Amino acid sequence: MRTRTTRWPTSPRCVVCVGSEPAHPSALLTRTSLPRPQVPVASTSKLAASTKAAPALAVSSGFNWGGDDEDEPMKAAAGEGEESDDDDDDDDDEPAALKQSATAAGKKAVTGLSTLDDRTGDLDTQAPTSVADFERLLLGSPNSSYLWIQYIAFFVGLSQLDKAREIGRRALKSIHFREEQEKLNVWVALLNLENSYGDETTVDERFKEASQYNDAKTVHLRMVDIYERTGKYEAEEELFKKTVKKFSQSSKVWTLFAQYYLTHGRPAEARELLPRSLKSLEKRKRACFLLFLASLTSCLCFGAELTSSCRPHACTDVKTIVKFAQLEFKLGDAERGRTIFEGIMDSYPKRLDLWFVYVDMETKQRNVAGVRALFDRILAQRLSSSASFPPPPLSLAQ
Repeated sequence: MRTRTTRWPTSPRCVVCVGSEPAHPSALLTRTSLPRPQVPVASTSKLAASTKAAPALAVSSGFNWGGDDEDEPMKAAAGEGEESDDDDDDDDDEPAALKQSATAAGKKAVTGLSTLDDRTGDLDTQAPTSVADFERLLLGSPNSSYLWIQYIAFFVGLSQLDKAREIGRRALKSIHFREEQEKLNVWVALLNLENSYGDETTVDERFKEASQYNDAKTVHLRMVDIYERTGKYEAEEELFKKTVKKFSQSSKVWTLFAQYYLTHGRPAEARELLPRSLKSLEKRKRACFLLFLASLTSCLCFGAELTSSCRPHACTDVKTIVKFAQLEFKLGDAERGRTIFEGIMDSYPKRLDLWFVYVDMETKQRNVAGVRALFDRILAQRLSSSASFPPPPLSLAQ
């Protein structure tokens, strides 16, 4: 029996089957009729080849982690986009800029300072050298007479005396009224200014004004000291004469006047002040002192021995007499000072404070024998338990 062989018609080879054996017709049918599903490919090279490149910004370097503005191209790109916005903001910034400039100009007109000229931190280690420096310091310490006097001296050094006087007036208005000592320091500075650069008229006007606003006796004594330091001795003597008339009850004024005479080699005038000073005491003390003065004068003039009539009475102003005795030890005749002290100690034998003043005067004279004799007399006294015992003088303690 003949076997019949069935022959399938030939067809063009599939692309997929090239180079291989012909497949079964059902397999060919399946490959040609159904679309083959595409499997996603993980390769980036195939994606880049198949996908169209999107536009991107060219960056010259990587991300800057430090935050520095080193990427100029990015600045340029950003600046091009903001140009239009800046034009709109300029109109809004102009009023603010004008307001700031007006504020700065007003501050400079009031204080004379500029916002760019700020050296406040340097003033802690350096002395002020300009008007702006003084103004800064005075803003923080308006009650400091030291700063105001330095400010006055600054203009005196520039030969601007009117400006210096103006600063002095400003200081008196700026310092608080409770700061009396600070105000007095400024008044004394103005008196020095007029004494050095003014005339007699200006000095008298400033002196009267200072006496009106401050303690009159203090101003008189300060003015006396100014005359002493500047060598105007005639004016000093005239002022002393006026001062002892006006403040005759002050022992300090009489003592300083006697010191002036003794310092300038005029002991006779100085010794005449003691009776004058004690005459100005209260009425109940005058008779007692005149009796003591007459007895003491006879003892000093004729060298007589001290008796009870040569001793000061209890109603006499002992403080003034002791001060005159100290002046005799320091500037006059030490023997005369001893005579006065002996009269005082005979009247007040239990006043240890007076004894130690006497001992201190002898110690400064380097009279060792006299000091020992005084201590023997002190120890021989019968002192009561209520008697005060002050500390020894500084010269003895040393």
